[in-house]
Amino acid sequence: MNKTFEEIVCKKEPDINVISKNVMDERVFKVFKQISETLSLSLGPMGAHAIISQNPWYHVTKDGFTIMKNLRYNNQKGYVDNVIAGMISDICGRLNFAVGDGTTSAVVAAYSMYLSFSKNEKKLMKDFILPRNMRNRLNELIQDIITNLDKEVIDIKTMPTKKMCDNIRDIVYVSSNADKEMTNIIVDLYEQLGFPAIDVTKSEDGITRGKVVSGFLFPAKLASKIYVNNDNNTQVGSNYDVIIFDHKVGLSVYQSILVPLSKLCLMRGRKLICLAPFYDEVALNGDIANDLNVEFRNRHDITLVLMNYKAMNGEDKKRIADFAMLCNTQIITRALENEWLQNIENNIVAQQDKSNLVPKTLEEIYCINIDHRNIPNISVLTNDNSLSIWNEDFDNSKLYELHREEGKLIVDLGFCGNASLSIDKDSVFSDFCYDVILYEKYIKDAQSDLDAAIEKYKKLGTFNFEIANCQKRLLGLKMKMGTIEAGATSEFSREFVKDSIDDAVKAAESAYNEGIVIGSHVSLMRTIYDMIEETDSPTDAFLLGIILTAFKDVRCNILKNGFGDKVTKPIELNSYNMGLGTFLSILSDKLGINVVSEDMDITPEDMDKILDIAYYFSTMDDELNDDSRTYYSAINLITAFEIYTSTCLNLDINMDDDIPTIHFNRKVVNSKATDREILLTSSDLVGLLITGNQLIVSASNVNYAN
Repeated sequence: MNKTFEEIVCKKEPDINVISKNVMDERVFKVFKQISETLSLSLGPMGAHAIISQNPWYHVTKDGFTIMKNLRYNNQKGYVDNVIAGMISDICGRLNFAVGDGTTSAVVAAYSMYLSFSKNEKKLMKDFILPRNMRNRLNELIQDIITNLDKEVIDIKTMPTKKMCDNIRDIVYVSSNADKEMTNIIVDLYEQLGFPAIDVTKSEDGITRGKVVSGFLFPAKLASKIYVNNDNNTQVGSNYDVIIFDHKVGLSVYQSILVPLSKLCLMRGRKLICLAPFYDEVALNGDIANDLNVEFRNRHDITLVLMNYKAMNGEDKKRIADFAMLCNTQIITRALENEWLQNIENNIVAQQDKSNLVPKTLEEIYCINIDHRNIPNISVLTNDNSLSIWNEDFDNSKLYELHREEGKLIVDLGFCGNASLSIDKDSVFSDFCYDVILYEKYIKDAQSDLDAAIEKYKKLGTFNFEIANCQKRLLGLKMKMGTIEAGATSEFSREFVKDSIDDAVKAAESAYNEGIVIGSHVSLMRTIYDMIEETDSPTDAFLLGIILTAFKDVRCNILKNGFGDKVTKPIELNSYNMGLGTFLSILSDKLGINVVSEDMDITPEDMDKILDIAYYFSTMDDELNDDSRTYYSAINLITAFEIYTSTCLNLDINMDDDIPTIHFNRKVVNSKATDREILLTSSDLVGLLITGNQLIVSASNVNYAN
C-alpha cells in the first residue's frame, strides 16, 4: 500500500537547526578553555613562541591576537567551535585594534573570572537572582575601576622629549616582546617628530626601516617609467603646477586642455602634474605615449607628468580633496570639464587672428589662472608678456576677476614646490601655498571624523579599518609623519611583521595620548584592591575580588612560563615581622634566581602590610584557613609586593650583574588605555560565558557526517 504524502513528509521527528543553551554553554566553556590555555603559554617575556605554518612558509610570533586569529577547528566537525572561536576573536579584535596589545591577558582573565563565577554560582544567584543583574553590577564596578585607575596614570606627553621617549621605549619594548630593532625605529621617530604620527606599510625589498616624511604622503603613482630620474624609481623635482581630475581623462581632454596647459607651464620653467584615477588606455598607449617620447628625445625631459590615484571609496575621495586644498586648486569634475571645453572652443572661435596668439592671449583663451596665485619666487608673465619673478607689487588679477564676473570659467591651477613622485609607492608633496583658514577647517574636519569613528567603534565593538583611515588622513594633513616599512623574506611573513609593528605603534600612541601605568596589570590590581578596602558592600567586595584574582592569575601565568610550578607552591614564613632583605632572599631561594628591588626603603611595618595583601590572595585562592598566616605561594607574595610598592618584577634578566638577577622596578609599563580595554574586553568575554546562548545554524555547508 502506497504511503500518503502526509506520511512521507512527517515520517521523521522535526530536527530544527538550533543548538540548545545547555549544550552551547558546555561547548563554549570547552572552546574557551582550549583557547585560554593555548594563549597563556605565550604570556610574558619567558612565554613560548608559536610557529604559524602555511606551507611552504612559516612565521614565529608571541602575539596573542595573531595566534588566536590563526587557530582553527576541524572543518568537518568543528563548525560550532569555529563560530565560538570567531566570536572570541571579534571581541578581542576591538582590543587589539585600539591599543595593539592585551588579547592573551583578556582571554586568560575572562576564563579565570568564569571559573570563579561557576564555583560561587549559588552565592551569586542568591545575591543577584538573574545573571543579567550580576552582569549589570559587574559593568558598573568596572566603570568605577576605570575611573579610579586615573590616580595611577603618569602623563608622558608633557614631559621633555628625551624623558618622553624613554617611556615610549619601555612601552614598545614590552609590546613588541623585546624586539630591539622595532623599539629603536619607533623611538627614533618619536625623537624626530615629538608626537605620534607613524604610518606602517610593507617593504618592497624585505628590509624593515623607518623614516620621517616632511610633506603630504599621497597614494599617487607615475603612469610611466619614462618619468623616473633617479635610482629609487622616483622623479624628484621642484616647482610643479598641478591639475586634478576626479574621472577618466580621454584623448580630447589631453589635446584640448593638457597639451596647451603644459606649454604654458613650460614657458614659466615649470612642469605640470596631472592626477586622474584613469587615462584612456588606447590614447595613453598611442598618441599620448608618442608625444611624451618625442618630447623626451628632444629635451631629455617631459613637461606633462601623468599620475594615477585611487578613487574607490569615500576615504580616497577625502584624501584627493585634501590634496587639492593644499595645492590651492579645484578638482575637475566631468561637468566642469565639459564647461571648460566649451569655453575654450568659444574663445578660440571668437579670436580673430588665430595665427598670432601671444602667450597672454593663450592664457585667456584657456580660462586658466596660472600667474596670479600669490606664490612667491615663481616665474609669471606680466601684462606685456615678459617673464618675471612674482612679487606682491604685481596686481594683474583684475582681468581674471572681470572674467569671473562675466561668467567665464576660470580654473586656478594648483602648485606644489617640491615632490618625490614614485612609480610603485606613495608619492610625497611639499611646499604648498594654501589658504591657511581653509587648511584649519580641513584639520578640524579630519579630527572630527576621527573622534566620530572612535566613538562609533566603541559602540559597535567590532573590528574595522575606519579609525585607521581617519588617522592616516589627519596625519597626512599635518604634513610631517613617520613611516615604517615592514620587511621580511616572504609575503607571508611580511604581513605578520607589519601587524606586529602596527601593534607596537598603537601601544606607543595610546601611551602618549592617555598616559602610562605600571605594567603586568599592577596598577590595575592596586586600584581594585584599594576599592575592596574602601567598600562597605560585601557583594561588591566579592565581585571586585573575583576581578582582582583574575588579573593576579594572568600574572601567575606570566611567572609560571618562566619558573614553572615554583610560583604556586607554598612558602613557609617563620616570622611574620621580617625585613626586606629576608623577603627578597626567600623569593630568590624559591625561584632559583637573584631577586632584588631598586631604590626602595621598605620597613618591617611595610612588610606586614605586604603580607596582609598576600594573605587576602591566599584566602581568595582557598590556600589556607582564615586563622593561618604561615604559608604563602610565591605568586601571592610577589603580587602583594608589586601592589604595595607600585613596582613590577621585571623578568628581563640583568646580565650586567655578577649573577643573573631580576629586579622589582618601574620599567615594565603600558598605557592606561591598555588596562582599560583589557578590562572591558574580559568583561565582554565573561558575558559570552555566563549569560548563556542558543545557536541557530543558518549555514548550508555544515558537515553533519560522523
